[in-house]
Amino acid sequence: MAKETILIVEDDAILALHLHDTLTELGYTALEPVATGKAAIAAVATHRPDLVLMDIELNGEIDGIVTSGKIRDAVDVPIVFLTGYSHYPLIEQAKATSPYGYLVKPVPERELMATIEISLYRHRLDRKLRESEERYRLLAENVSDVIWTIDTNLRYTYMSPSVTRLLGYSVKEATALSMEETVSPASLETALRVMAEAQAKEGTRLESQPTSVTLELELIRKDGSTVWTESTVTYLRDSHGRLTGYQGVSRDITERKRAEETLRESEERFRLAIHATEEGLWEWDIQTNREFFAPRWCEIIGYSFDDPELSHTYNSWASRIHPDDYDHVISAMNNHLEKGTRYDVDYRHRHKSGEYRWQNSKGQSVLDESGKPIKMVGCISDITERKKAEEEKHRMEERSRKVVEDIFRFIPEGVLVFSRKMELLRQNQTFRGLVSGYAKRLGFTEDELENLIMDKVKAGLRDNNIKEIRIARKHETGKQT
Repeated sequence: MAKETILIVEDDAILALHLHDTLTELGYTALEPVATGKAAIAAVATHRPDLVLMDIELNGEIDGIVTSGKIRDAVDVPIVFLTGYSHYPLIEQAKATSPYGYLVKPVPERELMATIEISLYRHRLDRKLRESEERYRLLAENVSDVIWTIDTNLRYTYMSPSVTRLLGYSVKEATALSMEETVSPASLETALRVMAEAQAKEGTRLESQPTSVTLELELIRKDGSTVWTESTVTYLRDSHGRLTGYQGVSRDITERKRAEETLRESEERFRLAIHATEEGLWEWDIQTNREFFAPRWCEIIGYSFDDPELSHTYNSWASRIHPDDYDHVISAMNNHLEKGTRYDVDYRHRHKSGEYRWQNSKGQSVLDESGKPIKMVGCISDITERKKAEEEKHRMEERSRKVVEDIFRFIPEGVLVFSRKMELLRQNQTFRGLVSGYAKRLGFTEDELENLIMDKVKAGLRDNNIKEIRIARKHETGKQT
């Protein structure tokens, strides 16, 4: 495996040759040494070495410090300075070029190798750090979320460019603002409370200190309008665990908050509507067999919502159905789930008191993407009083019918009942007896006399002028007189 390539920049030819041979013996690839700054710049551009050994004092137009600066401006390569003095004013100047090390001539072999290896290692770490920072920068500048940091005095120390889209400020404007200027009073109170709780735990065990928190904060835009954000805040700490600031990622959730508010208002309207109708909501998860019974549902059958005697399961509901109604109710539910028929049934349900009370239950299935029912939702209402009223009405109607029937049967007059179309509906027994008795006396058959009476009654009803019917005796010739 090839070792790193090193360029030697040294105007002392003997020292340059010695360094070249030493590096080669150590396994490095040593390029041909150069003696001037211009030659060094050209060699770096051509060969792209992994490290440069640079004499601080070079003959020519530019010294090692200026040469190092020009190289670093053009190429990312670590530079180690060579100097004949350990305390030399030029060393202080050289610090401005961020060298990776210093070697005092003459250079011991072991020290040379150690410095080179450490410099190469540090350079690899620096490169990875810069790449990571670059990725972070690109992410921060292009992500739609706003990334920010603040110190413990709540002053912004960083703000990503996306703040312009979110709040309308430039990065410079935003970082100059305080939290009081960018967060609404109510949200600021929430944020300060959370931060105060975090700071109160300072000095406690590290595992008990908070690491992050997610808050919903209302931010103030440049134009005075507000925008809701979901802000994930991470607590920044130094190597000793001391709190040094906060880093946050804020995402615009205005549309979500708007949808949540619309849903909340809808649910509130639904709750009020259900409360007004005194109906109890239920929801059955068919896959888990779990049921949700709303407080009003529980109240209808005599329980509180959290009563331990009432489990929220399908069997808890089904086991309370009256035995005489059970098959009818389950059949209606199965038909709804399998055939889509309407689920709207009346049945008796056992109350906590032990009595059975009448209920009406309506429901609708919810289907998955394949059309399979996965849950049912619906409501119940107590119809016991309605059922009692209906039963009482039925008894009264039956009683009235019997009274009328008795009157119709036993009244001493003959009674005929016609429809609006003059069709005979009923006749009582007295009428049949009169026809039978008078038919022989008047010389008619019973059918003849009955038809004759019917014709006269119908004629009188049509003319709205019927007081009495006169029927003469029939002569032997068959003519009526």
